[in-house]
Amino acid sequence: MVMRWDSVALASTGLLTALLVVGLMFFVRAAVRDRTQTQRMPLSEPVGTTLNRLRLFLHQRGYRLVGGEPDIPRLVWQGRVAPSWPLALLLSGLVGASGLCIGLVVASVMPNWGGKPLALALLAPLAGMFYWQRAGRVAQVVVQVQDQALEITAQRHELQRLLPLIRVDAAPAPDPAASPPTPSPGDNAPTGHP
Repeated sequence: MVMRWDSVALASTGLLTALLVVGLMFFVRAAVRDRTQTQRMPLSEPVGTTLNRLRLFLHQRGYRLVGGEPDIPRLVWQGRVAPSWPLALLLSGLVGASGLCIGLVVASVMPNWGGKPLALALLAPLAGMFYWQRAGRVAQVVVQVQDQALEITAQRHELQRLLPLIRVDAAPAPDPAASPPTPSPGDNAPTGHP
């Protein structure tokens, strides 16, 4: 059986278009997915100093202290995560361009439909609205003190902003009595290169 060039092109274009649709749907859904993570970090300074620094930082970011447990040293801050205008515009633009591409493929496969499939590009604002409704949510930062360490549970982007603040504490202080390492006798030996 000999396949015509048109059917091969149609099959490959259909496959690529289906992959485009699937990838686009996953991309739009991933933009609103919850990315809560937990990280444990040892402390070298007193816990109170670090918690005060965290409290000030989170207050500046718009979080407020909403709870704690008396038996377990655990503090919960809550704040509103705002959606991103650039990401909403990016998603709308991607869906619009993809809708136009899919419309072109459908219009070329079904020529009797005319230019109606190109109207798929009009779905672009729906992606931005979907993102805007789902991305704006209340987020929590949970800090639990455990044996001179902090266990922080927060959204990934907030955790990335908090870690440098705490990593200052996590680095051990240098010992002033310690002397620098002495070089071994072979360190200053000449190399075999001219």
